[in-house]
Amino acid sequence: MNCITKVGDVKTLFFDKAKAELIHENSMRDKITKDEKCKLCAFEEQCAFCPAGCYGEFNELIRTTHICPITRVQSEVALDYWRRIDERVNS
Repeated sequence: MNCITKVGDVKTLFFDKAKAELIHENSMRDKITKDEKCKLCAFEEQCAFCPAGCYGEFNELIRTTHICPITRVQSEVALDYWRRIDERVNS
């Protein structure tokens, strides 16, 4: 298998440091977020993404966007929860 993501092998414990560094560099949030809607999203910082999952889905390091609706809901609920906690503490 000759692909960017093969950096090790469970059986032989082979590890390619150069490939690992390349993956690390290219899977950073600012590099994997290519879609303009991600860059402009109010919940971008709360958005969890997995470079391996993105690679598995698109065969390249690009962010998965089908999780946007659930991320928005989770973020809005969390913000509301902490707002209510702050109101209780401060009242």
